[in-house]
Amino acid sequence: MKKKILILGATGLLGTSLTRVFKYDKRIKCIECSHSDIDITNKSKLEELLKKYRPDVIINTVALIGINYCEKHPEKTMKTNGFAVFYLSKLCNEFKTELVQISTHAVFDGTNEKPYKETDKTNPLNIYGYAKLVGEYFVKMNLKNYYILRMPTMYGPRRNKSLGFVDKMIINMKHGRDLKIAGDRIDSPSYALTISKRIKKIISKKKYGVHHISDKGSVSYYEFIKELSKMIGFKGKIKKVKDKDFPSSAPNPLRVAISSKNGTGVNWKKALKDYVTEENIKC
Repeated sequence: MKKKILILGATGLLGTSLTRVFKYDKRIKCIECSHSDIDITNKSKLEELLKKYRPDVIINTVALIGINYCEKHPEKTMKTNGFAVFYLSKLCNEFKTELVQISTHAVFDGTNEKPYKETDKTNPLNIYGYAKLVGEYFVKMNLKNYYILRMPTMYGPRRNKSLGFVDKMIINMKHGRDLKIAGDRIDSPSYALTISKRIKKIISKKKYGVHHISDKGSVSYYEFIKELSKMIGFKGKIKKVKDKDFPSSAPNPLRVAISSKNGTGVNWKKALKDYVTEENIKC
């Protein structure tokens, strides 16, 4: 019998890559649900969904993102990133369904000099980070066995109309626009496809608990975009600036690179090269 894996947020960045990884595995039945299919803040609709498909595993990639947007919409953010996870985890307990809850490095305050590990103390600085951490607590409260997977900034193809940081930078480079990029913001930017392959391994080996998943290494946004610009042939100027040069309605942690007790994925440069090559990205 095929294992049924239901992906919530299937047309988003991570959902798109997860679908690519699971869909062509003959041992798995991949069920895709986008925002147009299900509002995860609606408890009764969630229950109907579980009754309909009876999945073995649910991967919840749904979240309100954007520091400024979340800060301006705290109730909506908490409802989607926090309380919806409460209902979802309770239903997973009731239906004996495993839950993979996608979380974020934003649960940390960015003061560590070294990449954050799973055992480091959480201390979110903004509504987005707080709401995601609340979601983590609800999962732990309602389920004995669970997967909480904290992610860095990711990039890759997607099937919805949203644009991430890397998407916006590529568009600007294709239009020949000069760029200003923060040199003091440190992250572990990762290719969503390599992340998805690691998620599949964690699920298949039933490695329950909290995991950090990223490509290997930490790098500033400036260094990352400089490397990307070389790979795609951008000839414009890239100026190194400070993160404070970009206005924000909430504190934003500066150093949020992550590492894992279970090791990391491929080197971030190799993953970036794979992305550029596989998606045929060029100026």
